Amino acid sequence: MIKLNESVNEAIEPSGIMAKINKIVQDKQAAKISGVLVDKFSAGIMMQIFNAVNDKAKKDMNKGNIRQVQVILHKVMKQNKVKESVKEAKFSNDQIEILRKSYGTLKTMNPSSPTYKKFIKFLEKLPKNQLKQLAAAKIKWVSMLAKNRLR
Repeated sequence: MIKLNESVNEAIEPSGIMAKINKIVQDKQAAKISGVLVDKFSAGIMMQIFNAVNDKAKKDMNKGNIRQVQVILHKVMKQNKVKESVKEAKFSNDQIEILRKSYGTLKTMNPSSPTYKKFIKFLEKLPKNQLKQLAAAKIKWVSMLAKNRLR
């Protein structure tokens, strides 16, 4: 009888902090982790990174806290390892609806307010495809401001 050498390659599953981040992706719902609000988009990128790294890095990410995972996320993004997937990312229908409901009730918008300035900075960081998506979404104020960024 010939014995086969079977190597069991156990996949490192998300646990600890990464399980919480994975839940955000699965539930398609932002959540607070250790007092830090993590949105679905960031959680998705973190899970892409988790799935792409070696087993040692996965174990480290599972053991880390939210701040450590954020540092890893920023380092990887600076290295442009997820640049293409970020450029291709789109707003979900749920995110568009949240924007529509939030901005649909505003009667005026004050360009000198800190909130307006913060929102403009947010728009300026978005890739062109996401700006086009917002421009086409017919969201009060948001679509107009997104169109202005596309000019």
